[in-house]
Amino acid sequence: MQLSKILDGVKTTNYADVSVGGVTCDSREVEPGDVFVAVGGGHHKSDFFIADALTRGAVAVVTDAKGDIPAAIRVDDAESAASRIFSNYYGDPTKDMTVVAVTGTNGKTSVTGTLSAVLSAAGEKVGTLGTVGFMADGDAVDREEFFSEGAATMTTPGVRDLFKAFARMRDGGCTAAVVEASSHALAAKRFDAAKIDLGIFTNLTPEHLDRHGDMENYFKAKASLVPLSRAFIANCDDAYGARLYTETGSLGFSARGAFPSDVLAARASGFAPGADGVVYNAETPRGKYRVFTPQAGEFALYNTLAAFAASCELGVDETTSLGAIAKYPGVCGRMEKVALGDGFPAVYIDYAHTPDALDEALKCVRGFSSGRVILVFGCGGERDRAKRAPMGKTAHRFADVVFLTSDNPRSEDRMAIISDVLDGNTYDNFTVIPDRAEAIAAAIACGREEDVVLLAGKGHEKYVIDKCGKRYFDEREVLKDTVCSIRRKRTDDI
Repeated sequence: MQLSKILDGVKTTNYADVSVGGVTCDSREVEPGDVFVAVGGGHHKSDFFIADALTRGAVAVVTDAKGDIPAAIRVDDAESAASRIFSNYYGDPTKDMTVVAVTGTNGKTSVTGTLSAVLSAAGEKVGTLGTVGFMADGDAVDREEFFSEGAATMTTPGVRDLFKAFARMRDGGCTAAVVEASSHALAAKRFDAAKIDLGIFTNLTPEHLDRHGDMENYFKAKASLVPLSRAFIANCDDAYGARLYTETGSLGFSARGAFPSDVLAARASGFAPGADGVVYNAETPRGKYRVFTPQAGEFALYNTLAAFAASCELGVDETTSLGAIAKYPGVCGRMEKVALGDGFPAVYIDYAHTPDALDEALKCVRGFSSGRVILVFGCGGERDRAKRAPMGKTAHRFADVVFLTSDNPRSEDRMAIISDVLDGNTYDNFTVIPDRAEAIAAAIACGREEDVVLLAGKGHEKYVIDKCGKRYFDEREVLKDTVCSIRRKRTDDI
């Protein structure tokens, strides 16, 4: 491929057009004849990585760094330029697909999954990319094999992998792509060259403040999706979504009716949550519709309402949308019910890993329980420490019994994380069991049939990351083993 084709649409200094072998933003992957794009802040712009790329045979270095750099092609903003460069390299893969990008703190995965089901029912061949996986042409793609090292667990992968994924969807015959847009990815301008037909904003609650500094910067990162999208839909019941609605001219949806919106689910006209699903009436500019979803909890209302509003904007027939929503069971690890059998408590697995998400999950399962709510949760290491103590307070307030444990401690000491959660408090309903499998077993053993157990934080994840690295861990298998052990013990006691 010619260098001029890769740099098409990028404002640069003069350069000599040559044939190049490939493009990368990881100096370790550079092969002779490649172009190295220096992105990622000071880390990748440092002399070491640029020098490493040149030593490995890079014919050009795209950079916005100053100084004397051999073979440098200067750009004003390397991150934004990288988006255009990789879009060009992969043949502008979003050009001929309907692309929907979903952002927000909570609900991205559920909205993505629900809307994908709707578009599939409407005859689209849909690709998806987000927290729980990567789907192209109807098949799951192995993220570990497909993406660069370290990108497999990202909500939105790095800029090269993002456009590589779009290209995989296009080449697989996908006519639509529904993807999650993380604040990290938006702040790094990875989507700048993507042609996004519709953006969706779910909500904003404190998270990733270690990266963004404060809520306003976090909001600005999310809001940067608006000008990248042909149309935009925001949750008007969220204060930040209401800002987007009023300040940007976005479309809106609301479940409370307290704010003007274009799609409204009014509780007064039939909101009915339950363990077996949610029913509500949705009012749109084209009429009123009865909506049922088998997904549980109040947040199922918001997630399906967002998907329904999006489908209306994309021109999907309402009957098709409602039929697909009624059949879609929800995403793995999002208020996922696990039946243990007679004599055991009901169990729900949920990805809740922020104070707000944990609050909503606990309130949800409270409505399903005629007994106690038993919670198993922890906080991840090397992530926003500011949310740990608030999560402890939320657990203390809304759960009857709490087993505080670990959740991907990474390189941090798990007892130090637990100490941060407790924040000097002695909660009378807390039991600390650092080993997560043991904590789950203890929760099931103490649970009665009328109780509900919530396993929060891991959700879809089937691994644990600690000081020893990444290892296999599936809460569903832990539950199965626990039930077998308890049944054997009950038989032995007879």
